[in-house]
Amino acid sequence: MTGRILIVDGIATQRIILRVKLATACYDVAQAATGAEARAQIARGGIDLVIVAERLPDTDAATFCAGLRGPFAPGVIVLMDQADPAGRLAALRAGAEDTLVRPLDEQVLYARLRAILRAREAEHELRLRDETGRTLGAGTGLAEEAGHFAHRPRVAVVHARDAVSPALLSALRGSLGADLHAPRRDEVLRGRAGRFDVFVLIAADAGGALDFLGDLRVRHDGRTAAVLFVAEEAQRRPAITALDMGADDLVLAPPGPRNWCCGSRNWCAGRASPIACAPR
Repeated sequence: MTGRILIVDGIATQRIILRVKLATACYDVAQAATGAEARAQIARGGIDLVIVAERLPDTDAATFCAGLRGPFAPGVIVLMDQADPAGRLAALRAGAEDTLVRPLDEQVLYARLRAILRAREAEHELRLRDETGRTLGAGTGLAEEAGHFAHRPRVAVVHARDAVSPALLSALRGSLGADLHAPRRDEVLRGRAGRFDVFVLIAADAGGALDFLGDLRVRHDGRTAAVLFVAEEAQRRPAITALDMGADDLVLAPPGPRNWCCGSRNWCAGRASPIACAPR
């Protein structure tokens, strides 16, 4: 999983600095100054992930993401100059995998790169397997049309140590178009809470949260669910570890239920997958 990464930024110094960092981390790096140059390189193939500036000389990141189509299009991380929830949501809804704010925390950047490349590699393998199965089925007359399937996602908000705050649960329930639950940790691990599409894991106890994440990922009901790891700024290192253990994304926020709620809502609302808890 070496990964070929394309850096797209109209400012040469920013491209070079990031290229040096990624090359030092043993990634194969290419560069482009405009959206048009980047699309030309992507069309030639071999790009696994794109890191694109929020603003380019000829386009913006959201428009660039929306123009990348097809099951094997590379993943995209958008670099933002400042924290902007509206801009983040626009990028996620356009197809970006994630957004990061400058100045970059290198350890967080590397952890997110590993998580995205790992997830996309698994996705590509599944797509290839599915296409192979359809091809073989077509030759034997056994292929079936894929039916349309949609359901209201089940989301579990789990606190690593205590019960979930009623205020946090109420705020999330009022803003997410999802079937929201707050099961206890033991109920999830014993299989008594049912299946969930998304877990929002609040890591007030970093060690306990990582233990729960590890237990969740080895259980059948938790292997395919999306996991959002919500931690405080002081828990940056455990949060990075969570990404390497299989969390799909993380929210680092100052202490307080309101901040956790906002970060969780932004993440859920921006997901493009069928299991997303996007507002309806």
